[in-house]
Parts: sequence; C-alpha cells; structure tokens
Amino acid sequence: MTTPGWLLAYTVDDGGTPREVRARFAVRGPLGYAYPAGIADLELDAEGLRDAGALRALGERILRENPACRRIVLPVPAGDLDAIGLGEDAGFRYVVDVDVPGEPGAIAELALLVMEPGWVADAPTAVNDLPL
Repeated sequence: MTTPGWLLAYTVDDGGTPREVRARFAVRGPLGYAYPAGIADLELDAEGLRDAGALRALGERILRENPACRRIVLPVPAGDLDAIGLGEDAGFRYVVDVDVPGEPGAIAELALLVMEPGWVADAPTAVNDLPL
C-alpha cells in the first residue's frame, strides 16, 4: 500500500529483510521547488535501507522501467555521512544541499544524490563539450 503522494512502492531485500522503498515524481513533492526537477524525475524514500547493492539494483530497475526518467533523486539529511556514503556506494552521486519545508514552521536541509541513465550522464554539459 502506498502513502498519498508516494505513488510507487518497491520491495527490496535489505540483507535478508524485505523493506519497502517508496517513490514519487520529484515535481510533486518539496524537491520540485528545490532544484530544476524534470517531469519524470523520481524521488526515493529509502529511509532505513542499509544494503547499497539493493539500492543500486532498485535504481537500475527504475531506470530500465522508466526510460523517460532523467534522474532518480535520493534525498538524505545534509551532513549524514553514513547515508551519503550508502548512496554513493549504490551508484548515486552527490549533487547539492538544498533547503525544503520540513515540520510546520521548520526547514529541512537535505543532501541530494542522483542516479542518471547513461544518456543523461554522458551528455555534454557545456558549449565547449559539444562536437564541432
């Protein structure tokens, strides 16, 4: 069963324990205001997941099943080096820290890590990178 706003749910094997990882389109949550989110970008809620291999396999599956997805975004608490390390071990790369609305009247600072398909990751990033 999914929670409102989190339209997708995946079950992964987290070291022998089944764990649910939720996903939603990033533009539908607070991340949609925090960075230039693409319409098909997916945000993961992988809180509690400890197996980098399971997270990597899930990211690869999501990219295979959603060819329009430019990036999977894994938000973790800014400064949480264990969570950032898990994401990086799973093939995500750290991009930026952002502030988003948190508890009523509070702001949450998140580190955003992304996994991108090759057609995005290998794309030229500057005019100087374009072929002549």
